[in-house]
Amino acid sequence: MAALGEIAEWARTSTDPYLISRTLRSKEAVSSSAMEGTHSTLDELLIYAKNFC
Repeated sequence: MAALGEIAEWARTSTDPYLISRTLRSKEAVSSSAMEGTHSTLDELLIYAKNFC
């Protein structure tokens, strides 16, 4: 609970409060790719996001 409180406080004061949700979404995409057999890495996903998003 303390960690969630710290994250909530950080989100309130951050200039980019969606950073945490984007990070979790990216990690989920990497996990999903492994289940689907494509095996993307977080580095590959971040490079793609930087170039195409």
